[in-house]
Amino acid sequence: MEKNTNYYYSARNNAFYPASLEADYMSAGAWPDDVIALEDETYAALLAGQSAGKCIAPDESGQPALSEPPPPTPEALVRGAVAQKDRLMQEARDTILVLERAVKLDMASKEEITLLEQWERYSILLYRVDTDTAPDIDWPQLPA
Repeated sequence: MEKNTNYYYSARNNAFYPASLEADYMSAGAWPDDVIALEDETYAALLAGQSAGKCIAPDESGQPALSEPPPPTPEALVRGAVAQKDRLMQEARDTILVLERAVKLDMASKEEITLLEQWERYSILLYRVDTDTAPDIDWPQLPA
């Protein structure tokens, strides 16, 4: 039984190349010299694994293999914490704005006045969060 090979893999580039474009790559001088043919089943399994969160990288023999993604760098953790803090601060600002308007227009219930104070306290605690300590951040609790 003949196996279908519609893709090639280069370990040096950690890249796949469609067999249908082999002539184009070769004429452009861009066809890597380390490509290996992949069976369609293998290619499909690699892509399915990547879709599930795995990484594709060459193994010790140059074959593509699935592996766990590397842990995030400290810089990436800080960027994620900054983005989360920005989202939470925006949510606090939006909520406080509406509650303040209700108070200003004398339309706020006692519960809304209490909630406004809780959101204001929350926003101050959130403002004080040091994102440089990610991932060890003790995020303040959202008001109930």
